[in-house]
Amino acid sequence: MYFMKKVLLVLNEAPLPNRSAAGKWYYYFINNMRIRNDISLVVLGACAEVKHLEEAQKIFPQDFFFLYPKRSGLFSKIETIARPFSYMFSNEMQLKFQELSTQSFDIIHLEQIWSLWLVNKPLKNALVSVHYLNNIDQKNFEHKKMKDKFLSMMQKRTERKLINRVSTIKTCSEQIKTEIKKWFPNKKYFSIPFIIDSKIIASKRVEANNNKSVVLIGSMDWPPSFLAAKRVMLELWPSILKAVPEAKLVIVGWNAKKNLEVLKKDNSIEIFENVADIAPYFLNNSIMLYPPTVGSGNKIKLQEAILYKLPIITTESGIEGLETLKDRSIIVKDSNIELIKETISLLNDPLKREKLAESALSQYLEEYSISKIINHTLEMYDSM
Repeated sequence: MYFMKKVLLVLNEAPLPNRSAAGKWYYYFINNMRIRNDISLVVLGACAEVKHLEEAQKIFPQDFFFLYPKRSGLFSKIETIARPFSYMFSNEMQLKFQELSTQSFDIIHLEQIWSLWLVNKPLKNALVSVHYLNNIDQKNFEHKKMKDKFLSMMQKRTERKLINRVSTIKTCSEQIKTEIKKWFPNKKYFSIPFIIDSKIIASKRVEANNNKSVVLIGSMDWPPSFLAAKRVMLELWPSILKAVPEAKLVIVGWNAKKNLEVLKKDNSIEIFENVADIAPYFLNNSIMLYPPTVGSGNKIKLQEAILYKLPIITTESGIEGLETLKDRSIIVKDSNIELIKETISLLNDPLKREKLAESALSQYLEEYSISKIINHTLEMYDSM
């Protein structure tokens, strides 16, 4: 007998193809879920800006989207600390969730931990998809301001509190699953990576770039990316530049100048922040060097680098969620000496760069297809 599974998908960001990493994944996931004839999907999403709301409503007119509520004053600051990221969800969205959650959905699928602020009673048919974990990302990060230290502590504490509201946990990597399992060993766990639509980037791809320019891309407000950039600038780049004097280092990301300009020592380093279009920085450089020492979740910028055919050098933390590409298609080293050696070698070997990029693209498209991701997701639904 034919059975259609009804799914309520709850999002903390707008599902848009050219916005945040999460937004790109949501957009891709929704469109591919709706191709199937055994799934009935309803989307409930929060949007940070009016233009995001309008764009999401235009793309998905049958779904429900709500703007982040306007906040100001002392109370909102206290709420940010006491209830981290709860500001994403308006009263209207909370009421809509309560209404929808009482209907006959087989699965309530909440993306990202903070969406669990909407859940105020046990829901046996609910699961949360965890993209990252502050308990990993901020483990050894020293905040300078007391306010930031306290906020970090509350975020880590709140993660545990919220995750305990559901019995099924989907993570995008084994590292996150292992960490959460220490807290709640008896919950049901699934590890399924999230990916982005290769078609969006394929149209922009060009021939390999043969300059000697190294790029690092990431939000510099996120501790793992900030520490990775700082590591490159202070510990790796001096030795790389000495061996390859014509080399250039390009760092791009949210608040990159604000956080990193003080570390810049010469004109071989260029820093760009809050750029409107990230594509040129993938297209106009020869190597992606991203060496985080810590950092949970899938690194979407590495997936984008693969799709732009930009060869990658990273660490065990950087490759998280893409482990099958390790060494065969992506160079993975953890020590400074090895990272320096591999970067110098790759800068001086355009043929090796091209082979690595081709291999990574081919392997990624085969092993991380959206059909496989959807099938694993449906298997998870069936087990609940």
